[in-house]
Amino acid sequence: GAGRILGYVNAPSMFQRVAAKCAEETADISIYQRNRDLLYEGMTKKIEIDGIECNYTDKYKEIKPLITAAETTYVTAALKKRLWEIEPSSKIGDLATKDMVYLYETKLLDKTKGRDIYTEIQSLPVNSRCPFCGVRVVTTLDHYLPKSKYPIYAVTPYNLIPSCSDCNGLKKGGIITSELDLLLNPYFDDVQSEQWLFCDIEIMYGFLTPKYYTKENPIFTDTQNMRIKNHFKVLQLNTFFGIH
Repeated sequence: GAGRILGYVNAPSMFQRVAAKCAEETADISIYQRNRDLLYEGMTKKIEIDGIECNYTDKYKEIKPLITAAETTYVTAALKKRLWEIEPSSKIGDLATKDMVYLYETKLLDKTKGRDIYTEIQSLPVNSRCPFCGVRVVTTLDHYLPKSKYPIYAVTPYNLIPSCSDCNGLKKGGIITSELDLLLNPYFDDVQSEQWLFCDIEIMYGFLTPKYYTKENPIFTDTQNMRIKNHFKVLQLNTFFGIH
């Protein structure tokens, strides 16, 4: 009747009746206590370093110059096609890999003020198409240098590339030991000016079946051609293109 409007329940009048029935009962509020404690921990999380309890916020402020300097190193190396020379690390000042992952997940990925930056980076590709495969829709950000091995770049915008979940999942997350370990970087590698993707049409079981493959282009260097081939292989684009 009048107590229901568009599916919503008139809570005040309903709880008047509930209260009358349960006046002598006690409620288990432990679940709300746990939720409150989790929220409080997220706002004032502490970290212990050398036996001394510190505030996360203060420690993050301390390493800000290190992160800024590392970003300059990153861009310089990327422009010179030498990102693979950046050494992995597990410590940034007093903070460890898990602390940088926490920073990324709670202050950038999570729905906080930093989420606006995350969304802005996600929206960079035209028509929201994943720049790794060029077809699927962007749903996440990929750490070009994995945050598990290169935590200092966990929140560096140049290291965060819009990606579909499939490409993000297929991309390797290990230590980079040579340029050939690197997939094509949408920010720094431009290979769209020349053709390297080809397709043959075969008849299989009475059906026309496309077969996609890469072919070396003399305009590119040997390393570029090998990286294109590796990109195509790691992301399984031959299979993906064949069914789309």
